[in-house]
Amino acid sequence: MGSGECYCCAYCGGKVKHQAEFDAFVKALQEKLEAGERKYGEASFQRSDTELQTEVREELLDVCGWSFVRWCQVKPQPRLTPIYCTRCGWGHSLDLAGRGGLQCKRCNVYFSWTATTINWTKP
Repeated sequence: MGSGECYCCAYCGGKVKHQAEFDAFVKALQEKLEAGERKYGEASFQRSDTELQTEVREELLDVCGWSFVRWCQVKPQPRLTPIYCTRCGWGHSLDLAGRGGLQCKRCNVYFSWTATTINWTKP
């Protein structure tokens, strides 16, 4: 097939939407296979089906594990909203997506919140 034609099926009309990315992926895969061949020779082709299935399962767990680590690193941060004490004007940053309670560190007024309301109580 020529450059820009799909290598998988006719579903996409024979064109890859992200050809440059696909070409980079194929190049990286080829480099990985060549490095493996230099390191292990033909040993991978001598492994049994059971060994290959075990290897694939372990690799899939690695991918999932590393994906979880990355997800933890980039998970959305809480939406912090400044709330000011009605008694002294002291500012507090609250996650209004959750719920909780806080005591003003300056004048000891207690307040709690949900996603839509803020309730104040006097000390």
